Amino acid sequence: MIKYYMYLMLTILLLGTSCRESAEKKARQKRIDDSLKQVRVKDSIRKAEEEQIRQLNTPSGLENTIEKKLKTGAYFLRMLHKVPELEKKINNEEEQHTLFIPSDSTLKVFIANKKIDTTNTVQVKKLLENHIIPAHLSLIDLMSSNEVVTLSKKKLSVQIKNKKIYLQNAQVLNSDILYSSGILHSINQVIY
Repeated sequence: MIKYYMYLMLTILLLGTSCRESAEKKARQKRIDDSLKQVRVKDSIRKAEEEQIRQLNTPSGLENTIEKKLKTGAYFLRMLHKVPELEKKINNEEEQHTLFIPSDSTLKVFIANKKIDTTNTVQVKKLLENHIIPAHLSLIDLMSSNEVVTLSKKKLSVQIKNKKIYLQNAQVLNSDILYSSGILHSINQVIY
């Protein structure tokens, strides 16, 4: 009878050990599965971030960005085409620029009222340079500045009024639109 009890105890002990080992195996496998799942999630997040960076760094060109993202500024572009050295400068990917682009109608009215000769490249260049800052300035950068200097060496005050940002008297409307060589902001007035 003692042998029977010992045999029974040994069997129970072996079953208990086997169950414990099975539970440990399952727990170990779950930890491995959880780790793999975390790796896959981190990998997919990393791939998504890399894709966003790739898209930002893909040269889209100023013209394409204005057409698709800003949806105004075609007149500004046409004027820019009249000053090839300036156009080349702001499309140079080794330099960063911030462009403040007034709407087409605002720019046309301003040119008509000020009687600016759009065939005179000197006048056109000066007008355009008043809208270009030789640095990459996001909206947050603007908010932390009191003044910025344009390509034409014109100093423009930056102010915040009623939770809106103004560059001189021009209100910044759409902001932080990236293009291959810088950043664009649309404004509601011409800077002159």
